Amino acid sequence: MGGAIEISVNSIPDSILTRNDNDVHSVHASTAFLDEDIENWFYNNLVFPVDWELEYPTEYLESNINSSINFTSYIDSFLPFGYKVLDIQNNSYGNARLKIVLKGDKSKFFNFSGRADYLVTTSEDFSIGTTKMVCVIEIQSKKDKKQCLLQLLSYLLILMNSKNLPWLVGFLVYNDGSCRAFRATRDNNGGCIYEMDSCFHVSHIAEMMNIIINEIKSNYNNNNINNLNV
Repeated sequence: MGGAIEISVNSIPDSILTRNDNDVHSVHASTAFLDEDIENWFYNNLVFPVDWELEYPTEYLESNINSSINFTSYIDSFLPFGYKVLDIQNNSYGNARLKIVLKGDKSKFFNFSGRADYLVTTSEDFSIGTTKMVCVIEIQSKKDKKQCLLQLLSYLLILMNSKNLPWLVGFLVYNDGSCRAFRATRDNNGGCIYEMDSCFHVSHIAEMMNIIINEIKSNYNNNNINNLNV
């Protein structure tokens, strides 16, 4: 992977430039979107996911018999596909940050940071320092689902660019057991495309991730792109 990508934007709200969540020029995704102006700016300047239709078995829309609505019940279901789930919600190594600068005036900037609840990585490369991420998972922690959506989109943005990943899968798991799928990929100019699919039941999350990864790999192979991170 290459180095971190610095993001340049045409505007940065004063409410961002004047806040300090942890230190000077620091804004954390978990609290940033309490300000509606920041929420609107985020959609207009950084990430606005487009709809994407993923083909998968219709039974994935419903739960299995006696299935749980809790994501933790399905952590081991990733293992048969060759992936390991890392619980990073209470670990500092899960933090990532991305520098956002104002075009034409680099003295105006902020470091956008965040940490999801779980990362999914190749189980063969479990070392924290060299982990190869393929998926980020956010569990609903706020009553407002839109706030949780914005947090997941922030983590996709931060990780795709701070780690310079070619692609990344994302899942937002709601408290009722429904789960929404996301994918971030590179466009032909090196920028990112963020896409959002319909909801399915969390009991199928590992199978869904595998389907999405296979589709991404197929698209990259069809376009003769070889810089996959797994």
